[in-house]
Amino acid sequence: MDKYNPISATYPSRFTVLVCLILLVSLSGCGEDASIKKGKGLLAAGDYQGAVAYFQQLLATAPENAEAHYHLGLAYLKLDQYTEAIESLRTAARFAPQRVDIQLVLGEAYMAAGHEKFALNSFLKILQNSHREDWIQKIGTLTGDSYQATRLTPDFVKINDVSTAAERIAFTTFVDDFNQVYVMDIADINGENRQRLTFNDTNDYNPALSPDSKKVAYVSFIRWHNPNDEIFVMDIDTKAKERLTANTATDGSPTFSPDGRKIAFESNRAGINSEIYIMDADGSNQQQLTHTQTNNHGPAFSPDGARIAFASYIIGGTFGVSSQICVIGSDGSNFTKLTDDPAINAHPAFSPDGTQIVFDSYRDGDTELIMMDADGKNQRQLTNNDVINTDPIFTPDGKRIVFVGQEDSSENLGVYVMNLEQPFTREEIVKRIEAKLK
Repeated sequence: MDKYNPISATYPSRFTVLVCLILLVSLSGCGEDASIKKGKGLLAAGDYQGAVAYFQQLLATAPENAEAHYHLGLAYLKLDQYTEAIESLRTAARFAPQRVDIQLVLGEAYMAAGHEKFALNSFLKILQNSHREDWIQKIGTLTGDSYQATRLTPDFVKINDVSTAAERIAFTTFVDDFNQVYVMDIADINGENRQRLTFNDTNDYNPALSPDSKKVAYVSFIRWHNPNDEIFVMDIDTKAKERLTANTATDGSPTFSPDGRKIAFESNRAGINSEIYIMDADGSNQQQLTHTQTNNHGPAFSPDGARIAFASYIIGGTFGVSSQICVIGSDGSNFTKLTDDPAINAHPAFSPDGTQIVFDSYRDGDTELIMMDADGKNQRQLTNNDVINTDPIFTPDGKRIVFVGQEDSSENLGVYVMNLEQPFTREEIVKRIEAKLK
């Protein structure tokens, strides 16, 4: 029998302490307060009302719990209850003044509520005391554009409808009283070597380059017999063109599959509403993919060709009409809605690796560029200004986004390229904020 040790009888062994610590951590959610973890679960599940009720109940017994105040503020912010969000976040910041993440969300709430000066002062204080890249990026997004962008076309040229492939850009511009299709190289920084492809006495628009950029599909308005929009394809070098659709309906927004063998497009041939269709690149084997009885526009293939993203429009929402980004299999299966926002969300395009989708949205009162994961999660704003930003599409290397935009409201719409490897720096964002505060 072991001898009696009065020390071990009074104090637990190191092994016992370690076991107790492991049990304590596991019971508390890996170091996180289990009560907070439950509320965060409600937030993650999108049950914002439930999260509000939960954290209110928690704070009734623990009124100085900064983390609970913080997450209550997050829940209010998700519900667009900005006054309540600000009050909760200010309380959280008072109890945890060292928490920069709370200050950042408080600034976001101020901005959402229209209290720009309070928000900008909060952001400026954070930037003066922090060099964390994720916080700098977040503040950059909330106060203006996230990345550097360069205009590729002159101000006197009015642009619409962009497409990219193999370092080329196709677009539409208004010339000789009609919209016509042009092509240029992405490397042509001043747009001086634009090449006009169509010379018709009608509107030609919605160009889409083939993956090798040797062909362009586009829409042309037919003026004779049954006037409507039809889809054509042109060889860029020879200018030889071929009509792919011929009916009494409106066909539009063609886009090539990644292997160039298919073209997805929209058409109202099945009724009043536009649905998404697919056909072989020579116009044969046309098949309807969507049967939603809503207006579906702007199809875009995923890089593996297995999915097609598009915008689905309905009457209703904050602006009287709304549209959501949806995705469907290229065989018509697995329809999925990716966004749920009471605004117009349109013109989706996949990144070359298929992990991201960029689109434009009218959710803040003007058209901005938004990027999200391909499953609809992690939506973040790329532009934040008072002018038009629309029709985004990735360049083939995935490092840039080409879009139609402006620098100010007096400027014609032009082709811009945004470099995703050149975010605005901390110093540039500080100057931006200081200029806004003057």
